[in-house]
Amino acid sequence: MSRILIPRSDSISAKIIEPSDFEKMFSSDIVKDYRKTGFAITAGSGLAVNVAVGVARVKGLYLESNAVESVSSLTASNTNYVYITLARDSNSEAESWSLTKNTTGTTPADSFYIGSVVCGGSSVTSVNQTDVVDSPLVINTGEDSVISKKSVTIGDYTTPTAVTASSAATSFASANAKDNNTSTVWKTNAETNPSIYADMGSAANLCALAWYHDSATTETSIKIQSSSNASSWTDERTILTSNLVSGVYNYIRFNVINARYLRIYGVSGSSLVLASAEIKVQKQTDAEVVLSHGHLSISNSDTGIELDGTA
Repeated sequence: MSRILIPRSDSISAKIIEPSDFEKMFSSDIVKDYRKTGFAITAGSGLAVNVAVGVARVKGLYLESNAVESVSSLTASNTNYVYITLARDSNSEAESWSLTKNTTGTTPADSFYIGSVVCGGSSVTSVNQTDVVDSPLVINTGEDSVISKKSVTIGDYTTPTAVTASSAATSFASANAKDNNTSTVWKTNAETNPSIYADMGSAANLCALAWYHDSATTETSIKIQSSSNASSWTDERTILTSNLVSGVYNYIRFNVINARYLRIYGVSGSSLVLASAEIKVQKQTDAEVVLSHGHLSISNSDTGIELDGTA
């Protein structure tokens, strides 16, 4: 009989820590595979894409890319799916990783999906990373939990019925913030209190914002505000943009409120720009609100953000 404990004291017997130890210790019931930062995909030359630097967790292991990499020889006139894939040695221990692709959409073994790429006959026509998992938290998320389930994909968020911005710079229309395309960006002119608000169509229980932050932003502090009439606004959170990451969805939670409108409002000063590629909002049913009665109150003056969606 063999009894295994990971990690374990070396007073029992000497043990070399292997990657598989971490895979067992941080299995998917504790931490899901997820993208922590980066790995943004952009069109390259011809049938190729460039993948930006980034950090991810796959099979409980830490993966980092510190240089832009290219995925070439994509299949023309087809949708190509891009993955981070582990390579294993003869003992089945993870020893390296690479970027891989296929046209089936079936995730290969030991792989993590980072986006899809649509190709025409000779070039890339569009990139979609909206369904990439950006949250690791799966502990205590069952339906019978006192704490309500956490969102783990952007699919749990709703695109607004409409958005209204304080301004839109030339070629950066406000509609770009709700077109389900992270390659298009809305940004304001340089102004005091740059802002945009989402209209959810009718009043609903709102609890979180998914903000695809863009590096064109110069505004340093934003308020998340709610309203029932798009006239009178209530502060829900205050976020320093230095705590946001460009090129990915930033998940910002707040105490559940019943409202129709949600505004992102710059408060730092004059001649500043606010920019985002996508805005989505998470709703909860009345039953889910009851289920989440045990959560801690989130201060509307807390300027931090945990990118796993727990802030």
